[in-house]
Amino acid sequence: MLLACCMALLCGCVREEMDPAFIESNDIALRINGTTAYVHSPLTGQLAYSESRRQFRACNDDMSIYFIFTCNDLPVREEQTVKASLEWKTPSSSGHRNGIRFTVEKINDDGMIWLWNSRDLISVTVQKLD
Repeated sequence: MLLACCMALLCGCVREEMDPAFIESNDIALRINGTTAYVHSPLTGQLAYSESRRQFRACNDDMSIYFIFTCNDLPVREEQTVKASLEWKTPSSSGHRNGIRFTVEKINDDGMIWLWNSRDLISVTVQKLD
């Protein structure tokens, strides 16, 4: 009985793993707690990147849906941990979080960067622009 109680407590502390589809996707996107908050469409949105501010922005054309991801340090290598702030607005939610730690899961040659926060279940894909 004691063992069963301990196992139940331990199982309740386990966080979800990152969705493998996140790494496979080439979309600029924000997902919070498994729910897609924003997916960038080049037809109806815009991207911005400021190296000096260490900031990535994605929005629709009228800024009614967006996210802004600002890092303390630029993500430059896989498995790097970066501290960041995140601001977002969607038709159903909005928020601002400071001091979130993300792990750089993947970087490709096109400047795409996949980041994951396992504590708050936030995944974000951004892109460095020239």
